[in-house]
Amino acid sequence: MTSYHLLLPVTLFFFLGYVSVKILNVIYEYQKYPYIDEIFHIPQAQTYCSNNWTEWNPKITTLPGLYIVSYVILNLFKTLFQYDNYCSVYGLRATNIIGTLLNFILTISVIKRLEEKYAITSRNHLIVLSGFNIATFPPLYFFTFLYYTDVWSTSFVLLTYYLYLSKKNNKNSISKFLGSVIMRQTNIIWVGLLILDKSWQVFSKNYKFNSKQDFNITKKIIQNFFFNLKMKDKNLWDVIKIFINDVLIETYHLIFLCCIFIMFVIWNGSIVVGDKLAHSVKFHPMQNLYFLNFTIFFSWPFALIELLSMRTKIIKIKPRNVIIIIIILSTIAIGILSEWNKMEHPYLLADNRHIAFYIWKKIFGHGLYRRIIIPTYLLSGFLYYKLLIKKCHFMFTIALTLCTALNLTPQFLFEIRYFIIPYVIWRLQLKQSPIQVYAETIFYSIVNFITFYLFINKPFVWISEPDIKQRFIW
Repeated sequence: MTSYHLLLPVTLFFFLGYVSVKILNVIYEYQKYPYIDEIFHIPQAQTYCSNNWTEWNPKITTLPGLYIVSYVILNLFKTLFQYDNYCSVYGLRATNIIGTLLNFILTISVIKRLEEKYAITSRNHLIVLSGFNIATFPPLYFFTFLYYTDVWSTSFVLLTYYLYLSKKNNKNSISKFLGSVIMRQTNIIWVGLLILDKSWQVFSKNYKFNSKQDFNITKKIIQNFFFNLKMKDKNLWDVIKIFINDVLIETYHLIFLCCIFIMFVIWNGSIVVGDKLAHSVKFHPMQNLYFLNFTIFFSWPFALIELLSMRTKIIKIKPRNVIIIIIILSTIAIGILSEWNKMEHPYLLADNRHIAFYIWKKIFGHGLYRRIIIPTYLLSGFLYYKLLIKKCHFMFTIALTLCTALNLTPQFLFEIRYFIIPYVIWRLQLKQSPIQVYAETIFYSIVNFITFYLFINKPFVWISEPDIKQRFIW
């Protein structure tokens, strides 16, 4: 990379660091004490900072990855700068800035690897700006300034993905893959996504075509497989055994990690570490529809351009009866699902500090509006697929959709933070034009400004706690 190509990423790196420190200082000025989930995370991290590794708060649901990372970073700063009060509220929050800067670097690296994989070339400044956008994705960037798991959880998932794409996924990388799970247990699903992707690569290795990897090409690969099976007079079971062996060679370390995780869940009796009753597994498929609307809302520059590019085709093409029937039946099915699967977690209804509370109250949980928006789920699902398939092969699209569903469907609580990593992985796959990326940058900046403004300038009080200011967060 030339010095010219380094200019933009280096400039944005220092700009992001500078702005983040300024925001951290302002947030700390107005909220010096642990807030919401910080009342669990900060004391636990401080317990580790005092080298007490046996004490654990049973209300914490995640594994201790965040506290271990903070311990390492803050002890390094303590050694370098001889600063005693290093494990303070401010110090712990500040470690997230390092995670955000790491997200910026890793996102750029992942996008470059994906473009190599799909033989696509984008302008360097678009890749860098996309990395900046994803690092400042509003629901993610907001939690840079509170001591939550989201920033570092995303960092380790991105690191896992980068190592996989770089083919550095050998036994020496297991600790990095393990780190993503220790940050948040549900990240094991993204390890599963890599296994599925590699399995398809192994399967299609001998049946590739030099053309667009859409559904028709996937169909041809599968047809070619069975044709070759017949022509070469091979036994299907023998071919399956060879396939399994090839997959194991490529992904044994990932499968090993999944096996360890399954044993942990069996031993623990739950995927969460603590507060198991409040975080019980529910069958909640509506979460996927909420996520689709969330995704298209935050990616509207991509969705809008896609719709505009399709408008002439939509006008000219006479819709087939079968398509009309599918649309009608899908709308009816979504309508039935929205009535049958409306779930309201007590935590959601009891806490009006979260933006999710108002989204639920005004839209998803509202009797009239949740029925009016039923067609938007169908449109969002269509755009989610169309934007993804422009760059990815069909089977990866299916695998990502499946893993996202596995991640979201068991979640009882409607929580925007659950959507962050599925969105980031989806966004990484998109083809991008200058106008889309520029519009995304402006939009994210506006949303970030609004959410920080609400947090700082619009506090309110509860009658039960008149002396404590409450603030809006995602």
